[in-house]
Amino acid sequence: MELEKACREYEDVDSKLELDFKTSEVGRNQTDRSGMNEFFCYERDALVGYLGVCSFDSAVWEVNGMVRPSYRRQGIFTELFRRMLSEFNARSPQELLLLSDKKSASGLRFIERLHANYHHAEYDMVLNASDFEQHGEFVEHGGDSSSLLRSKSALDIQETDAKQHTFTGTIDGKIIGSVRLELLPDTGGIYALEVVPEYRGHGYGRALLNWSIAKLISMGAKTVILQVDTDNARALNLYTSAGFVEKSVMLYHSLPKGN
Repeated sequence: MELEKACREYEDVDSKLELDFKTSEVGRNQTDRSGMNEFFCYERDALVGYLGVCSFDSAVWEVNGMVRPSYRRQGIFTELFRRMLSEFNARSPQELLLLSDKKSASGLRFIERLHANYHHAEYDMVLNASDFEQHGEFVEHGGDSSSLLRSKSALDIQETDAKQHTFTGTIDGKIIGSVRLELLPDTGGIYALEVVPEYRGHGYGRALLNWSIAKLISMGAKTVILQVDTDNARALNLYTSAGFVEKSVMLYHSLPKGN
């Protein structure tokens, strides 16, 4: 999006618009998708303001957007937000999560005026494919997406939800973890990587992470991205040890329905 590029160059901030994810979701069966989720402001043919809604949870809307720098302080984003709020109040979600890069002074000022409550913060992290080395931990077999972990037990990883691109890891038929992958042009995303509590601390999280990186690279990803809660020290250590570096910090503030 040209507008996103202009705002990034002006403030050196990142956004989390999820435009590629939204595009990939078109045509899928989604609940509560009736009505408007994208809000635009044009000056003649130029897009000067945008607000978007993304919903990974039917009860929560994630909201952020931007206004072209030369058009700020004219009430554009306030009007876009008002229209979004009207949609929110008429539909089923019960909570808004307002997103802003930690470095965005204008974004944080807007959120402060709403008296929204701090919810959490996430590091946006990135890994260049050229920096990743498998160190011989895996062997591919059967020409499919499975891998074997060279350890006492075989870790079998199979796709269990083709629509959501979710993969599940099992050992001797027992589920030990799962991960969701997204591949966009040149960029792979790792989401919801989780290991069953009783199997944590045995290297399976690292195995699943390394497999996910290798899988995305084999599919053409030049870079791999993920998000991690800034308070999740264990996950953060895992990702940094794999070569991921912090790109930005995204702050989330909560605004429940009725506020």
